[in-house]
Amino acid sequence: MLGLFNNNKDNLRIEVKNNPLVNLVIVFIFVGIAMVLSIRSLGIATDDQNYLNYFYYATQVKADNLLVYLIEEPLWRLYTTSVVLVLSPEDALRLTIFISSTLFLFSTNKVNSNLFLIVAIAFILHQYLATQMYFNQLRQGLALSLFLCFATYGKKPLLGAILAIFVHTSFIFPLILIVLLKKVTSIKWIVLCSVLIIMGLYMSISLLETLDLGRRTSSYSFEGKFTVNYYIYTFVRYVPLLFLIQFYGYETKSSFWYKLALSSFIIIIPFTLIYDAAGRLVYYLSAFFLLMLLEQAKSLGGKLGLIYYFMFLFVDLLFLESSVINNWQLILGI
Repeated sequence: MLGLFNNNKDNLRIEVKNNPLVNLVIVFIFVGIAMVLSIRSLGIATDDQNYLNYFYYATQVKADNLLVYLIEEPLWRLYTTSVVLVLSPEDALRLTIFISSTLFLFSTNKVNSNLFLIVAIAFILHQYLATQMYFNQLRQGLALSLFLCFATYGKKPLLGAILAIFVHTSFIFPLILIVLLKKVTSIKWIVLCSVLIIMGLYMSISLLETLDLGRRTSSYSFEGKFTVNYYIYTFVRYVPLLFLIQFYGYETKSSFWYKLALSSFIIIIPFTLIYDAAGRLVYYLSAFFLLMLLEQAKSLGGKLGLIYYFMFLFVDLLFLESSVINNWQLILGI
């Protein structure tokens, strides 16, 4: 059973020389970013009140909804119930923001700690990270951070993905991909199986709508932003990165993050065409691509990929309608 959660054949992080001074700088930067996010005014993010309600009513578990408590995201419910025993709902929400953002930064940095500035800048500028999953979609951010912590520090991505489901049910889809990567090692077979999975999801769409994973399918969509232009832009943004790593990366056959990014792209992007709630899965996709590039940074493909990745971050920031600047203004009280 223990072997099920170990992934020794796959590269999950780059081992680098430990430098105490650099480690101190990393802690200062990452904790500083997390502090800024956690001390912001509450109520400025759309879902703040929903999360405050989670903490306000966390201890009010009645006998008739005890079963729901146990089977529906129990780790999140256990966390909310426990933390309000010692903290007010407001402080519990701030603590959640701090924990999730800190975990993301340190776990992502663990993949290649030489690139901590790149991790920090990408986290700040990417529209789906600091100003989205760690500002508004907090439970989804916490689920991702929990998975990354187990994947990079413990090298147990499967266990991390299973635990993440108990925080946010949407992580069942990354879990499917991680199980696939445990069973299939060939890139060609991963591509084929990914295509088969998206076909299976298409045929089971009515079941997914009945289950309503996350319970807010309509609000999990991107409200009409998935236009033809969006798909063209997404294709141009991500596909060249996959080709760069495939042809100019190193040891892609054993690169866990490359294979996860590849299978995620093949499954999640088409999935958004048929299922509204799949919109939030794109957040995971963007994080997986960043981790892939960090792991491959020593290769020519990784270096070129990081340049290409940041080019699109600045295009988003400077030329396209983006919530990043507006949300940072709210966070900083500007």
